[in-house]
Amino acid sequence: MTTPFASRPGAVGDPPEHYGDPIGEQRRLEAGAAVVDLSDREVVSLDGPDRLKLLDSLTSQSLVGLAPGGSAETLLLDPSGRIEYAARVLDDGETTWLLMDAGTGAGFGAFLDRMRFMLQVRVADRSAEFATIGTFGDAPDATAAPSGVPLVWFDPWSAVQEGGHQYATGAHPAGGWSYREALVERARLGELAELPAAGTLALEALRIAA
Repeated sequence: MTTPFASRPGAVGDPPEHYGDPIGEQRRLEAGAAVVDLSDREVVSLDGPDRLKLLDSLTSQSLVGLAPGGSAETLLLDPSGRIEYAARVLDDGETTWLLMDAGTGAGFGAFLDRMRFMLQVRVADRSAEFATIGTFGDAPDATAAPSGVPLVWFDPWSAVQEGGHQYATGAHPAGGWSYREALVERARLGELAELPAAGTLALEALRIAA
């Protein structure tokens, strides 16, 4: 599925790795003045009263108490402790959204569906409906859930989370990290492609530097 961002002048890749100026794009992205097309990523939703209980029982993170609008990360590990799936988790009070890397959403969704047993959970692959946009600034017109919560995942690495521990001395090393990912209707990617944009290489460079 070709993304509208790939039609922009100078775009290399689909989604674009850069638009001809990786260093300049990195500066604009870090300043919150650009967005990154991550529309090759996948989206899984969990509905039902036991949705967080299911994730809590199977993955690495304590998620039962995740508040509406709250963000987290979690891992599914095999018996040897190797990572099988990594998910960015967002809950809107009615639905839990899993923002997954490309090629991982369908497999993780199928696993969760098999493990529901008697729990009241509905698992669905929503990748055809929603795309992911990354930014360090305001989320670009993110979709709002029926509950009114914007579907924006805020990277929790910016602070020590409850139950966590900081090993570095002094200030938190990611105290200035303001990265977030917004879920937008895939049909709206064309209009979002008019915004100032940076490629995925710029995002990866900032991630590595941080």
